[in-house]
Amino acid sequence: MPKVQIAEKKRPRNVMVVNNQPKLIHFGSTVLKPGVNSVPEKIAKQMAAHPHIKGLVGIEFSTDAPSTTKLEPAKAKELVAKTHDPKLLDEFEKEDERPGVAKAIAEQREAIGPTEEKK
Repeated sequence: MPKVQIAEKKRPRNVMVVNNQPKLIHFGSTVLKPGVNSVPEKIAKQMAAHPHIKGLVGIEFSTDAPSTTKLEPAKAKELVAKTHDPKLLDEFEKEDERPGVAKAIAEQREAIGPTEEKK
């Protein structure tokens, strides 16, 4: 009997999109909060090509998913300070054990306030 190979399903790669606007930006079902956002690469490319989104000043596209571990502490703290997404802060906390970065994460959580799940 021949062996059947099952292809593994690839997870979509996320990239970092920074919204420097003081308001939410809606793109279809995707909402960019002010600060750092993790967005599927396919959607980020669509955003980059869209005339209204492309024309907005303050949206930066990066080829890397957001991570604090690859940054020096000062840059990592700066990235955390721009992050308003509690789930992304959770990811940063899981991957980066540096005390200064952990303190910045705690301060940012306090600044953005409780999430709906934690109220």
